[in-house]
Amino acid sequence: ITGEEKCCFEDTLVQMGNGDIKKIKEIEIGDELTSFNTNLEFENARVINKNKTITNNYIKIKTRTSNLIVTAQHKFFILQGKDFVPIEAKYLKKGDFIPIPLKLNFPALEYPLPDVEENEIVIITDKGRQLIKEKVKEFGLTYYELGRKLGKYPSFINNMVNNKKFISHKSKKLTKSLLSMFKIDERLHDQDYFKIPITIPKSVTVPLCEFLGVYWGDGNYDNTNYIMHISDKDVGNLNYYNDLIKTLFNANTEIKQYGNKYKLYLKQTFPLFNLMKKLGLTTSNTRKLPKLVYYLSNDELSAFIRGYFDAESCVRTSNTGGSITLETSCEEVTHQLRLLLLRFGVLCKIGQRKRFEKRTTRGEYIIYSLTINDRKSLLNYKEKIGYNHPQKIEKLEFAISKFKKGHLKYYRYPSTVIKKVMKLLK
Repeated sequence: ITGEEKCCFEDTLVQMGNGDIKKIKEIEIGDELTSFNTNLEFENARVINKNKTITNNYIKIKTRTSNLIVTAQHKFFILQGKDFVPIEAKYLKKGDFIPIPLKLNFPALEYPLPDVEENEIVIITDKGRQLIKEKVKEFGLTYYELGRKLGKYPSFINNMVNNKKFISHKSKKLTKSLLSMFKIDERLHDQDYFKIPITIPKSVTVPLCEFLGVYWGDGNYDNTNYIMHISDKDVGNLNYYNDLIKTLFNANTEIKQYGNKYKLYLKQTFPLFNLMKKLGLTTSNTRKLPKLVYYLSNDELSAFIRGYFDAESCVRTSNTGGSITLETSCEEVTHQLRLLLLRFGVLCKIGQRKRFEKRTTRGEYIIYSLTINDRKSLLNYKEKIGYNHPQKIEKLEFAISKFKKGHLKYYRYPSTVIKKVMKLLK
């Protein structure tokens, strides 16, 4: 990544030695990158220098697995006969073969979940409201007097006692104050007077990663009523995640049908949404993969990808095979996922196309795609990641059974051939 006019475009993604993925402009001296040693083994290489070049002389290179923007003097190794030879980017031509890694390996790193305990919501049930009314009368208090004792306005107290849909942020402390003031046993929590509607895991788990993936793909949030929902046309897929969410968060859920689409609702989820926000898992078109994902174990990462692909990908089939395709309006996400899929030996190609929306003011924009369409990669995806989505499971099985020839051309070379490349690096 250094050298006079031998540079990559500043937004080029680089695989770091700890599993992180950074833009090349974000890399600092002392950072460690993933590289090969002379024994063709992965190892970390420390950055000792960094140069920045300003030039209009750059070249766009498109392969079946990625797109690159580099300066004309940037060197690549290409296949010539049975050997690899170095060549400057300006001399590359259509049909040249560039070597790529078929698999990446990284150890899992501990990534603690952010603390959201202080934002826990407590729901006051019908029984709880009636109990408060009785205690207010018993202690001879007005709502104004009760509000002053609790540091709340009378309208807040009136709403809390009489409104069945009342929900308050950070009301765990408020509820404890009420229990203490009226000398109510805190065990009444267990009798549905006051309910904590959702529990948050304290550590990263496979089920949590699966939920994070599907929510990142098809999730949405209602800021007014603190309700999350996940959409899908296949109710079987939502039934799976409904069971997972109930077990994982002890949450109130409901599935509703709207035409040919279903929605899975999670109610009173402010603390969960706060967790997602702190993790960086938003649902905007400019979203990025959260740092958490880079440091997951392979089991956790496969669960996250499985959830995301359950939501966002489609499986296409034909009489001669098929493919898995995922589309997004965020180009960076496709390149991040491409690097993450390499951890499971899954190769994919990146593409783009124009889309036009007549019904909105968005007009014309670019959609980016990630496609897995060779048999070996589809098999690796099935065995190491897979689907929960019933229809996609069935289609993937059919595609693999019919596969005869892959659309993604790549060749495997023994280490004796690759070592010749390493000698040219010296």
